[in-house]
Amino acid sequence: MMLKDIGVPYSPEVGQDEKNASTFVLEFPIAAPKGAIVKNDLSALDQLDYWMMVKKNFTEHNPSVTISVSSDEWLKVGSWVYENWDMVGGLSFLPRNDHVYRLAPYEEISEEKYNELAKKFPKIDFSKLMHYEYDDRTQGSKELACVAGLCEIDVVTGEKK
Repeated sequence: MMLKDIGVPYSPEVGQDEKNASTFVLEFPIAAPKGAIVKNDLSALDQLDYWMMVKKNFTEHNPSVTISVSSDEWLKVGSWVYENWDMVGGLSFLPRNDHVYRLAPYEEISEEKYNELAKKFPKIDFSKLMHYEYDDRTQGSKELACVAGLCEIDVVTGEKK
């Protein structure tokens, strides 16, 4: 709500309307650092192999990623998914070009368009957040874990959670 109120560009999630939306997509102009690898620098298979490396070496879950696929890569991507089926999770796929997804992630824009958007982008003052968050909504993150028949104990109260 705060970001909407200060003028950050937003749209209701696909399938929702402005009045009844529960989810909004915010738009931030981001400049890629000099020398950055961007989606058009990697084939879909390169992106999948990188995802697999991250999954195997840096996470214990399924990292989420959107793979950009060129029109001539779909069969190879399908084969890769089939060959790695036991490891696959957290993947989504979008056509690299000519897609119709209204709220596509990380859309490439020209430097001119970036400068235009950045100039209009509002300054965000996070100290104003306290005017929007009246109560603690982090209860889910405070739950202690129960795994394999054992539960963490709250050291303050000594109670099982």
